[in-house]
Amino acid sequence: MKMNNTLAQRVFGKGLLVGLAITACVMPELDAAASSINAYYRRLDASVYTATSSPVYLPNQWAMTNEGRLRGFVRAANGLSVAASANVYLDLFQPLSGQISLGNSSTLNLESDLFLTSSASLSVGSSGATLASSQAVAIHLGGDFTHPGSRTIFVNSPELTIDGGGYSYRFNDESSTMRIAPGSTLTLRNMVINGLSSSHQIKGPGTLKLQNCVVNLPTSDVTWTASWGNVGITIADDVVVRGGGTFVFGSAAPLAINQNSMLSFDNNTTFLFAPQDFSRTRLTFADSSSILRLNGSTFCAPGEGGFAGVSLTNGTLLLDNKVTFSNSYHSVLANGITFGNGTASDDLAVRMNAGASINLNCGMIDYQNVDELVAVG
Repeated sequence: MKMNNTLAQRVFGKGLLVGLAITACVMPELDAAASSINAYYRRLDASVYTATSSPVYLPNQWAMTNEGRLRGFVRAANGLSVAASANVYLDLFQPLSGQISLGNSSTLNLESDLFLTSSASLSVGSSGATLASSQAVAIHLGGDFTHPGSRTIFVNSPELTIDGGGYSYRFNDESSTMRIAPGSTLTLRNMVINGLSSSHQIKGPGTLKLQNCVVNLPTSDVTWTASWGNVGITIADDVVVRGGGTFVFGSAAPLAINQNSMLSFDNNTTFLFAPQDFSRTRLTFADSSSILRLNGSTFCAPGEGGFAGVSLTNGTLLLDNKVTFSNSYHSVLANGITFGNGTASDDLAVRMNAGASINLNCGMIDYQNVDELVAVG
């Protein structure tokens, strides 16, 4: 196809399509559409763009249909929409702005990390939408972000990370839900998490990884229960639960604290350990560098009603200020809160900072460590 100079100036001279790889641009009537750049866009596949060098700027909110792809230096400054039940792909070098509208049962496949600007927002169809990838990828937030109310995001990825970059991720209401597929991991990293207040906002059977996060449970009547679908939880780096609410771990999968990592419960928060399979050993520590820190908080592990207390081994328990332990009024020793198991290599190192004290509200603490309790400072 020959393209006359006038058309080349009108379409390519403005730099709008420099670097765009177009394989279907062979239509002899293209010149008639060149007077309107939007009309020109419509003559191409409405979803497939690859920009290999200079940026391509897409007009309005860009509509993606099934098998649509945006790759390279494509800039969707006004967001994008994905049709219901469509399966689309992103591999963008440019940050994404504006509203991302995911239609009912649509799937957004991430082929590389996705960067969002501060103006980015999300809407999801009533039947939910899926974030998927075949490899570990990350979504990098450019500002505080809200999970749409009464909407479900399904996660199907070896590891999908949402990196807050210090911003907040807020669950809009109790029906704002993330469902993690079997074999998948959702990592929430470098963020303040707000709005967790029910038992089904983060569901398994996949794994939730919290990394360098603050989980904000703002008042005493706020309870976040991690149990639905037997979600497993992994703690990496420093994770702090604060605000006065209650975190209930009720899953039959492990709550695992990694090496060189610490799970902290701050003043007036409560950690309720109550696995639905009644196991005593669902809270695990990689080694002594894995720390559970209780700072003026309450640790409760029921020893009756089918529950069997808790057995803590291998890691470190760090106590600050007044810490309350609660088991059960009618518990027996085997269902108490147990530190260690009589084997030195399995000891739970118990460290009390200056000013720390232990208050046993009810039940039993069974100290099975070989080494003695250590006061620090």
